[in-house]
Amino acid sequence: MLSASPAEAETQLPFAALGDLLTDTFHSVADELPSPQRRALGAALLLDEAEDGALDRHLVAVAALTAFRLLAATQTLAPVAEDEGDFFADPLPSADVLIMGHILHDWSLEQKLTLLRSAYHALPDGGALIVYDAIIDDGRRDNSFGLLMSVNMLIETQQGFDYTAADCRSWMAQT
Repeated sequence: MLSASPAEAETQLPFAALGDLLTDTFHSVADELPSPQRRALGAALLLDEAEDGALDRHLVAVAALTAFRLLAATQTLAPVAEDEGDFFADPLPSADVLIMGHILHDWSLEQKLTLLRSAYHALPDGGALIVYDAIIDDGRRDNSFGLLMSVNMLIETQQGFDYTAADCRSWMAQT
């Protein structure tokens, strides 16, 4: 499943969801994309420079659709982009795998636990939740980027903070 659920701050960033969905797989299909599509999608994913400094949104959309079709020809895809709704009020969609990318770090501990409980209830037996953020190393000494992101979240959000893998495992065990 390819999934993107941008945080509120990310909704103002053009193509943020496409970055979550395609950045890691772009190079596997780039050579098969027509040249204009390859350049536009590469620029939208911030992998290449935009020609003339501007992006044609229609061309990016066509390129993304082509990329998804190429990926689907070689693997099973279930792309989901959640950019509307309230995941605190609305139930999460039922799926075998849920991915929360750059989601949990935006919220307080209680809100993190609420989201993890919602994910647990949306998943079938044997389902999986994948969480990715700028995870801080358990010793809180080595991952300077994760530590700086945590400071950033304290500045940009009311109660958000980054966390260690041990923290996340503990919260998951509580649900």
